[in-house]
Amino acid sequence: MADVRRLLSGSRMVTLTGVGGVGKTRLAIRVGTTLRRAFPDGVWLVELADLRSPESLAAVVCEALQIRDRSARPALELLIDRLRDKQTLLILDNCEHLPADCAVMCDALLRSAPGLRILATSRKSLGIDSEQIVEVPPLTLPNAGTARADGSDAVQLFAERAQAAMPGFAVTDANREAVEGICRRLDCLPLGIELAAAHLRGLSVRQLLSRLDDRFRLSAFGSRAVLPRHQTLRALIDWSYALCTDAERALWARVSVFAGGLDLEAAEQVCAGDGIARADVLDLVAGLVDQSILIREEHPGHVRYRLLETIRQYGRERLTESGTETDFLRRHRDYFQDLAVRGEQEWFGPDQLAWFTRLRAEHGNIRAALEFCLWERSDAAARAGIPIVTSLPSYWLASGLLHEPRRWLDGLLAAASAPTPERAIGLCVNAWLAIVQSDLTKADELLAQGRVLADRLGDPMATAHAAFVSGHAMLLSGRDPGQAAAFFAGALDRYRSLGHREFTAKALCFQALSLSLLRRSDQAAALFEESQRMCEAHGDSWLMASLLAVYGVELWRQGDMSQGRRGTPEHPAQTAVQRPAGHRHQHRGPGVGRR
Repeated sequence: MADVRRLLSGSRMVTLTGVGGVGKTRLAIRVGTTLRRAFPDGVWLVELADLRSPESLAAVVCEALQIRDRSARPALELLIDRLRDKQTLLILDNCEHLPADCAVMCDALLRSAPGLRILATSRKSLGIDSEQIVEVPPLTLPNAGTARADGSDAVQLFAERAQAAMPGFAVTDANREAVEGICRRLDCLPLGIELAAAHLRGLSVRQLLSRLDDRFRLSAFGSRAVLPRHQTLRALIDWSYALCTDAERALWARVSVFAGGLDLEAAEQVCAGDGIARADVLDLVAGLVDQSILIREEHPGHVRYRLLETIRQYGRERLTESGTETDFLRRHRDYFQDLAVRGEQEWFGPDQLAWFTRLRAEHGNIRAALEFCLWERSDAAARAGIPIVTSLPSYWLASGLLHEPRRWLDGLLAAASAPTPERAIGLCVNAWLAIVQSDLTKADELLAQGRVLADRLGDPMATAHAAFVSGHAMLLSGRDPGQAAAFFAGALDRYRSLGHREFTAKALCFQALSLSLLRRSDQAAALFEESQRMCEAHGDSWLMASLLAVYGVELWRQGDMSQGRRGTPEHPAQTAVQRPAGHRHQHRGPGVGRR
């Protein structure tokens, strides 16, 4: 820690390197925690382990820094603007799978932001001029036959983890030599020590040491090109894998398709079948938690599980070897497509904040599902990905992540060229995202294609969206509020017939806004109030907040200053609507605030 802090005081970028499992991430986070006062604009952790698409790199950093911007500007440009005059420490964790892209981004940021420092973790250096390298060594252990090892880092860690696995465990004169031997056999790697200590539930310390010796004797005949520490850690994970039951091994491999963690429902839906009964998944998850394969994490109201990256990569290798990787990636994609559709159906209601929180927790999985849809390189696979994006327009807007859905839709629509309702809806939603970002030329191009295809197919939802987005194009570009009102009226009729509550309320709100701009105040007020009643009846707060703000302007324009400030006569206090935790106040609601 002292070395890293010293280097950061004089260098713009420091990279922690070392073998997987040596503790690079923990060290970086600990250093960042101690340096908070030195960086008044924040210490920000950006986790890159689950990222596979280089195109998403800058966007993921923007997301971690809570940069909310609705323009169509590139994410790297937004990052540079945000950091240019800031005193910030950026911790980039797990850069090894995107070294060139991370290097390019870091170099651009450091050149543009003189107050920025970057602390990266990677199994190898990134190779930029300003980079200082700190190799993170394994934990310490005295040489055999010298001082007692009780106070060494490796033995302390083993004792702590062993106590968690078997309460009452202590390092004594009787077992000290065996504990030292275990730590030495594991090259004092923290991850290896933690995995080994978990096995004390079923083995004595001496049994554990003897089995490690057997396992590593076998591993010595492996590839000579692999570093000894890699061999050691791999052999330990091999052994942990061998100690699992067949069903536990299968579940370990299957949960490796998740990015950023999972909950029990996801494990049951994606991983059950083919030899694993759904009723057994809970017990199997508990078994993997007991063996320190899965890490249990408490969240408000529920529990999630995650795999350390080294353990996840091992599980994915096993899944690939089984020949079932693609099958479970498809199951994963289908589960999150269904989750996105359920999120759209239930967003407009009292569980809105819970859905926002859940979708944020699953954002890495949503991204992984979309990457798989493009990876398969087929029309059918890309078509399956479109609903994942188009079902979540309110989530994307509430999150401030408009660059990401546009990028996904650009790729999916290019791959899914068949004339389908999914394509028509995707074109319309992509046009709407472009409108919100003020990219009007691209919006017109996408909308024209979407409208033609929707009319050709006659799909009710596609034609409703085409009319709704056409109204936005007229209204938010300032072209023709009269034509906008007509488009919204057409969309409203279609949404009503489909029974789509959220978009019915939105169409009412935007038609009212169009009529307000035309000075048709009585008609506008009636539609505002109908939309408001729908929001109240279903417990919505996101649309309600924007609706009350715009309706307040209409009341003010009518000369009712008091009610205009307060919102509406019936609901004077509704203008203060709770926002999702961590969300900033710079959003403009669902497109309303561009007036």
